Amino acid sequence: MSNETIPLNLFKANLELQLRLQRLMQENGQQWLENATRAGSEN
Repeated sequence: MSNETIPLNLFKANLELQLRLQRLMQENGQQWLENATRAGSEN
């Protein structure tokens, strides 16, 4: 691996991590909304 590919690989890995975190936060928000809606309709 050359010195030029290391920063590119780190950049790609960082992007993939950010995308994964964004998806998880979106899923968490959706689940929270569904649970809050369900709890509101039960009370």
